[in-house]
Amino acid sequence: MTVFTISLLGNHPSSVTVMGGAYNLACVSVGNIIGGAGFIGVAYYLTAVPLFGTGVDGEEDS
Repeated sequence: MTVFTISLLGNHPSSVTVMGGAYNLACVSVGNIIGGAGFIGVAYYLTAVPLFGTGVDGEEDS
């Protein structure tokens, strides 16, 4: 974020705008939310559901 702010405050081409930065941050944030929720959801699922149907004591679940 520091480099992003410095690039907006320093000399930059006219094609670099605050609205362009806001658009970029919005797209990245949505992607991070969706991707993070997906990866965390899969990780929680894999740790909560037994893969081979065995219980904690080693006996088969019915």
